[in-house]
Amino acid sequence: KNCASECSVMANRTQPGALSVHGTDPQNLIEKIVRTRIHAAKYWNEECFGLDAATLTDKAMVLREVGGTYGGNYKATPFLCLVLKMLQLALPKEIAVELINAEDHKYMRCLGAFYLRLTGKPVDVYVYLETLYNDYRKIRWRTAAGTLEVIRVDEFIDRILTQERVCDIILPRIMARHTLEELDLLPRRVSALEEMLESSSESEESEESDSDNRKKRKRTPSDSRSRSRDRRERRTVSPDRRDRRREERTPSRERYRRDDRRDDRHDDRRGDRRDDRRDDRRDDRRDDRRDDRRDDRRDDRRDDRRDDRRDDRRDDRRDDRRDDRRDDRDRRGDGRRDDRDRRDDRDRRDDRRDDRRDDRRDNRRDDRRDDRRDDRRDDRRDDRRDDRRDDRRDDRRGDRETTEEMIAETIAEMIAETIAEMIAEMTVETIAEVIAETTVEMIVETTVEMIVETTVEMIVEIPIESEEEVKSKQEKAKAEAVAEAPLVLCVLIVLYALLPVALVLCIRESLLEKPSSLSPSKIKRKERRALVAKVRTQAVAEEEVTMRA
Repeated sequence: KNCASECSVMANRTQPGALSVHGTDPQNLIEKIVRTRIHAAKYWNEECFGLDAATLTDKAMVLREVGGTYGGNYKATPFLCLVLKMLQLALPKEIAVELINAEDHKYMRCLGAFYLRLTGKPVDVYVYLETLYNDYRKIRWRTAAGTLEVIRVDEFIDRILTQERVCDIILPRIMARHTLEELDLLPRRVSALEEMLESSSESEESEESDSDNRKKRKRTPSDSRSRSRDRRERRTVSPDRRDRRREERTPSRERYRRDDRRDDRHDDRRGDRRDDRRDDRRDDRRDDRRDDRRDDRRDDRRDDRRDDRRDDRRDDRRDDRRDDRRDDRDRRGDGRRDDRDRRDDRDRRDDRRDDRRDDRRDNRRDDRRDDRRDDRRDDRRDDRRDDRRDDRRDDRRGDRETTEEMIAETIAEMIAETIAEMIAEMTVETIAEVIAETTVEMIVETTVEMIVETTVEMIVEIPIESEEEVKSKQEKAKAEAVAEAPLVLCVLIVLYALLPVALVLCIRESLLEKPSSLSPSKIKRKERRALVAKVRTQAVAEEEVTMRA
């Protein structure tokens, strides 16, 4: 895309080595927006690429309309595209003159005339374009709305010579023709219509002069006699002869009268033209003098205004210098007081600045101190919270361990007491039979039942009025006992391993001394049950407090 844009830009550049026209690049005679429309036209991209002077002539020969841009999107006509191509090629004046002289191709003549109007000098423009005023052939004119109108070649030439904008192009300004005539750069233009009017006016003037001469001619006796004779002869002459004589006499008289009238009209027109030229020159001189006086007055007023402004500026500078000197004297007179005031103001300003700086520094220090205090307080609060949490966790763990140990000890003591009581009541033979018949499974079952009953009795110590609550408490105690059964089982296994030794020791003690009463063991059992219930109650209370927290 960039390569294509660069190629299009290079193709639209002006011919290298081309001379400037009216002080600028030839293509700049057409506005930028119009050039953009031309470069976007299909005719420019397809038909005008790579054209030179010879091929451009071929394209000009097949033109069928004249115009600028038309339509809602301002599409450029082929005529306008060829004009821009001629400006890009910077064709010399001779080629434009050859295009104007091509009488067989009217559109080619219009193209050459328009190019010469854009690039030519004023004298060349009037000399070569005024010859086209005699071309009355019809051409097609493309309007801005896109419609076609029929105009003539002389109308097109008159437009480009008198109007400022033609074919959407602002034409360069040229000097007026009468100015060039006064400077003797151009002769007076004579129109073909003017020659025809002069010939017709000359014939009318000759007729008027003949009639005037006949009226001015005096009547003499011979004339009267001849006329009376003629009247008599006219009475006697035949009609054919009279008609023939009238025909022979009429041409000479009419010719004389016509010549006289023509001469009079010619003299009158010449005198009128001379008077008109004299009046025009006088009017021009009067206008020039009036313009000169107006310009002089304008220049005088401008000079007066400039002088007034200069005087005002000078007075202002003088007044400013005087005021400055007065101010300097005042300052020198009051310089000491002003210096003291300025010093005091500076000191107060410095004090305020220092106070603000100290306040900011103190605020920052206080903020940092508060932040550190808050951080320490938060740390202490967090540490206390962590310590309380750890203490509660340790207390719960210790309570659980203490409870388990107490339960295990109580169960072991109860088992030991029960076994001792049984052994004390049995004989040696009975003990041997029991030992022989007892198996591990029986011991485990009996121990588990005993543990469950004992635990239920320890947990459910306070009697409950409703049976449903009692049942629920028992079931819950059984479930807890079953949950603690593995630990108890381990303890029982150890005890089972030590059971023979315990039996031997018990037998030995029973043989040596028989206990008199069992009341102390029962008392210890109740104390242990009360202690277990108390510990259990404390654990439940702590859990409830923890749950509320």
